Amino acid sequence: MIPRERVLCALQHQKTDRVPYDMGSCNVTSININAYKNLLAKLGLKDDDIKIMEFASQLVKPDEELVNELRDNL
Repeated sequence: MIPRERVLCALQHQKTDRVPYDMGSCNVTSININAYKNLLAKLGLKDDDIKIMEFASQLVKPDEELVNELRDNL
């Protein structure tokens, strides 16, 4: 199932192969810095240069290594 099909099925309350997620495609669909740090720790990854995309909500721009890890293993 490609990502687009996954999202469309989820929106129609149909079964998908996995839960669709959006990790930073725009400034309001990212992850909070605290959750990001917890996710990195859980996956055993490091990001020494965390970039804040939206300061009020403390949303970060996810590192490519994290995005690739999620794409390959979820």
